[in-house]
Amino acid sequence: MYTKEQRLIDSAISEIEEMTENMLEIQYLLKNMIDKPVKRLNNQYNHIDELGDSIKSQTVRDDLFKYKHRGGAHRDQVLSAYLQRTEYSLQGCKETLTILEKEKQRLSQKHDK
Repeated sequence: MYTKEQRLIDSAISEIEEMTENMLEIQYLLKNMIDKPVKRLNNQYNHIDELGDSIKSQTVRDDLFKYKHRGGAHRDQVLSAYLQRTEYSLQGCKETLTILEKEKQRLSQKHDK
């Protein structure tokens, strides 16, 4: 029998896996944007718009758009810092998945007894 705890853990695992996929996609986009030559000042805003449009999380989008009107080297610094934040988020997701997987195993062993 599948317990409520097991269902919740499975649900959390699948949400974290989806978040991880989104973070990896964001990282890919950020890496492509950093050091990208910008012909006109407005183009750099378009790059951030493109990135923002591809992000599903409204909180993340709002956070990124705070930096929309900052230009030049500062823009790359901001994007690099944002890239580093995605690394921390991914690390947190991995650690959380490990904990959830261990708990899932513990519950299934307990249930099998």
